[in-house]
Amino acid sequence: FGNGMLLSKAIKLVAAFDHRHIFIDPDPDPATSWNERARMFALPRSSWADYDATLISKGGGVWARSEKS
Repeated sequence: FGNGMLLSKAIKLVAAFDHRHIFIDPDPDPATSWNERARMFALPRSSWADYDATLISKGGGVWARSEKS
């Protein structure tokens, strides 16, 4: 997602993906998710798997793309 996702604390990131993971948060809290994205951005070599799953709204999660059928 890069540092562009840190430019606004009002962004509601509902879904994202990269070559490793699929991230879905159906009803994100903008402030909470901004803090988590900032924490992840500060980590070396972070991935969506580093996102704290307890902060994701009901029905969401992070899944490895290798789990697809």
